[in-house]
This record gives sequence, structure tokens and C-alpha cells, in this order.
Amino acid sequence: MIKRHKTREVPCGKLVIGGDHPIWVQSLTTTKTADVEATKTEIRRMLDAGCEIVRVAVFDMADAQALGTVKKFLGDTPLVSDIHFNHKFGLEAIAQGVDKVRLNPGNVGGLSGRFDDLGKERVKIVAEAAKKKGICMRVGVNSGSVEKDLLDKYGWATADAIVESAMRHCEWLEACGFKDTVVAYPGQVTRVREWYAPHLERIHEQAQVRAGDLEQLEKIALQFETRERFLTELALDPPSATGDLSGAPHLDEDYLVLSTVHSAKGQEWDAVYLLNVADGSFPSEFSTGRAELIEEERRLLYVAMTRAKSDLDLIAPLRYYVTQQSRMGDRHVYGARSRFVTDSVMSCLEQCTFGDEPVVKIAARLRAMW
Repeated sequence: MIKRHKTREVPCGKLVIGGDHPIWVQSLTTTKTADVEATKTEIRRMLDAGCEIVRVAVFDMADAQALGTVKKFLGDTPLVSDIHFNHKFGLEAIAQGVDKVRLNPGNVGGLSGRFDDLGKERVKIVAEAAKKKGICMRVGVNSGSVEKDLLDKYGWATADAIVESAMRHCEWLEACGFKDTVVAYPGQVTRVREWYAPHLERIHEQAQVRAGDLEQLEKIALQFETRERFLTELALDPPSATGDLSGAPHLDEDYLVLSTVHSAKGQEWDAVYLLNVADGSFPSEFSTGRAELIEEERRLLYVAMTRAKSDLDLIAPLRYYVTQQSRMGDRHVYGARSRFVTDSVMSCLEQCTFGDEPVVKIAARLRAMW
């Protein structure tokens, strides 16, 4: 029989988390929250499957402003908002009537892996608003948001590093007078690996290789907030093989990862190539009508840039070739560098040009033929 740890009771809508209360079933939607109808459809399926607490992702202000409609649809079922990078989304979520705010203090200051004075002040502002509304907050940490001093201490984002990071943030919330806190530690796979390690040599011939597989799974799992999210992603995009020595890499699998801006976690890869950093893409041509939408596009570009650890390439095409022309056609229009990449930003970058075409001297070639 599993013995539960004694925990503080925290209200979440009409439910209570912790203490001797039941362990409620919670799940996260995968839709764009601003697409309310698609979000409602997925929520219906979740509720039919037995979900008792619904969590939705908030990547921008449009998502935050849609929460009131989603909450009205849910009724008494608690709604949790999953806030990314911008504390203003958390404030809007609280104003829209959510029952819990999930915040990652390690990136709410704007930079992953830093919990400086600016980050602390923003967390305090959200905590004060949540306390005034009488709702709880969830401290959510992952490997991409662990502070640099903890990475130096533990070598990488281990489960212990994540736990220490979470405790640091909880202590700050309590210092701000906020106590209705829920904490989620994404270190369960670490415990599984530690339990399984002594059995590897007994069960498997390639014990060392198997141990390496488990360590890689552990590192991947630490990027996810919950075991459910990790297993879902693993099932949707499983590795092609495990338990074998590495061979020659496949060019289409090992060298390149294509990802969207919205799924950024911060400093995920050593090298990042950001495509189409030009007006029309950053900012999107559909977001240039309102100042707040342009600012949101600026934030998205910033989030995308923070995914790089060591090398960042901003690629701004000069030509855009016109569609529906012959294969050898050369009709094109010229693109403009993103307005966000100002001269002051350019002064911090190394400028280079790709694909310089050699000069062909037709007259000289014709004379040489004769």
C-alpha cells in the first residue's frame, strides 16, 4: 500500500488539492487556446475520459483573453492557465477567472535560467494578484529553466537541480506572503532509472549501452513538466531504436531538428538557425495592424533567439521568388530585414552573405570562342 506524504491543503476552484483529499485527474490541452471552439472540442473529450482539472497553455495575450470564455464553458471544473515567459499573461489569466496559475519563475523574467531581481518582482506581482483573487499557483520548473549556478553545481539539469530550483522559487513566494502553492517535480524518470540500474547487468548483455539509453531518456524527460506529457510525446515521436551501439548518423534524423517558435523552452540547442527574419514573418503580415500585436511578435522573435546556447544565426532572405513560373524562371521580389533587427542590434551581430553568385563575363567568353 502506498503511503502518501502529508501535504498542505490548497483550494483549486471547488476542489481541494493535498491533505487527505483525492488525487485529481488533470490533463493539458494541445490546441491553440485562442481557438476557442477547437479547445472546447478537446476539453469535451478530456471530460468524457474522466479529467477533473483542465489545464491550457497561454503563449500570447490572445490565449489569455480567451480564458474567460473557456472558463464559462467549463463551469465548476477547475481551469489552470499554463503561463510562458510573460507575467502579463498571468495577470490577464487571473482577471479572466482561472482557478490556478502555473508559472515558471525561471523564465518569467524573460530569460530562461535566470531568476534575478526582475524575475522576482514579476513573480511577486502575479502572486499578489492571485492572493487577492483567492486562487492558488503552481510552480512549474523544467530543465530549460534551471538557474546557471545550479547547472554548475550539479553538472547538468539533474532531478536534484530541478528540485532545488523549485524550492528556491517556493521560498520566494512564501517571502512574498503567498502560501497556496502547488509544486510539480519532473524527476520521476530519474527515480525509475535509479531503481532499474542494479538490474541491468543481471538482465541484459549490453548493460552499459542500456544504461546510456536510460540516461538519455532521463535527460529528455526532465524537459517535460509531467510524466503524462513526456510519455505522450515519446509515443507520438518514438526513437527508431534503443539498446544498440551508435552507428553512422542519418542525415535526416540526427543533424537537424525543425521546430516552431511557440514551442521554445530556452537554450535547448547549441546552434539555432532562425529562418525568415524579415518583415512579413517577424512581424507577421497579419499582426501589423495593432501596436500590441507587433509587440507580441517582437516577444516571439526574442523567445526564438533564446533557444540557442552557443551559436545563433538569423537568416534574412534577400529574394523571394514568385510562384507559378517556369522551372528556370528568375522573377522575384526583394524582402526587407525585420524591423526588430535594428542597426543597434546589427552592431552586435557578425554580418555575412550566403550564395554569392560569380560574375560571368559573357563578352569575354564569346571572344574566347573565336
